[in-house]
Order: sequence, then structure tokens, then C-alpha cells
Amino acid sequence: MKRHGTSTAALAGGLTCALLLAGATPVMADLRTSTAVKRYAISGHTERTLLLEMRRKGPRVQGHPALASTKLAARYSARLEARSGRCRVRNFLLEASFTIQLPRLRQPQRLRRGTRARWPGFLARLRRHENRHITIWKGCLKQAHKELRHLSASNCLSLKRKMKERYRRIMKACDRRHDAFDTREHHVAHKLPFIRAAIRDMRRAYRPPSRRATRK
Repeated sequence: MKRHGTSTAALAGGLTCALLLAGATPVMADLRTSTAVKRYAISGHTERTLLLEMRRKGPRVQGHPALASTKLAARYSARLEARSGRCRVRNFLLEASFTIQLPRLRQPQRLRRGTRARWPGFLARLRRHENRHITIWKGCLKQAHKELRHLSASNCLSLKRKMKERYRRIMKACDRRHDAFDTREHHVAHKLPFIRAAIRDMRRAYRPPSRRATRK
């Protein structure tokens, strides 16, 4: 099974700068997330045919076919205030939306009995895997939310650069966490009953015919 999650975050930082001569403005910060689920239709009646359908119709992650995926779109906005020789972050907002893509059976009544028994557990495992990617991302976003809103610099232009660099660094480290998680999951994927049944079916389907020796 290929990696399901994708770590491509679309960042659009909206930053405004204000010069304050006197009086301090309280820092306001917010972190908002949302999750949506999309499904792609597949047809088949065995584990092998369903797996081939998922690889053909499913999402592509880093150029490779995947059975499921999760994408992140994130943006932050902030008001920067210059006061007493320092520029600080005010009214910081970080928004993130996750989109999970999962397979959907077009004709579940066509499933073979054993396949019908194994499919719900396999689908639930796919969703748990994608939810784990979301959990990893949320942890990284919370870190970014905490760190970026407390940054400061000698001027607002420098602070803008510092915020973008800090965000990129946090998300790059987040990518490594996703990769490590997918590596661990890859080692156990072939042990799943659904995948094991698909592999057995493939071996039977592509087994070369036996040759019998004949004598005259």
C-alpha cells in the first residue's frame, strides 16, 4: 500500500502592519480547523478486483497511486504592530481545512461473502490512517500557532520574513513525521486480512499453468 497522506500545505500569509505611537493592543489569536470527506466510486466483487480499482481510480500522492489520501490547505493572517522600536504580532489567525478521500463501493451487494466480511474493517483502517495524518498536522499547526504569534523583530518587514521561515521550518519537520508514520504503516499493511486475501487471489490469477510430461 502506498502512502495515503500528503503533506502539501497551501500557505497564504496575509500580513498587515500598523505603527502605534502609544498604548498597547491586546494580542488576539485563533486556530480554526475543518474536515471534509470525499469518496471515489469503485466496483468489484473480490479483494483483488477492488484493490485494482482503488489503485486505478484512487488519488495520487507524490505521483504514486494511493488507496486513500488526506490533503491540507492552510493559511495564516496577522496584524503586525510597530511600537517602542519593536514589531510584534497582533490579531493572529491560523486556518486549516483537511480533505479526506476514501473509496466507496458502487455495488456492495456484488461482493463475495468473504470480501463482504473483510471490507468494513479495511475501510475503517483506511480512515483511521487518514485521521492519524490529521492528528499529526494538528499538532504541527498548534506548534505554529503558538510560536508565530509570539515572534517579534526590530521592524515589521523582518518579522514577516521570520514568520514565514518559522512556519516553513515547522511544516517541513511535520513532513518528516508523516513520512515516519507511513513507513511504520507500510510494514503492517500486508498483514491486513483484506490485503492478504487480495494477494492470495492475485497469485492464483497469475499462476502459470502446470506442464505435464508425456511419453510415447
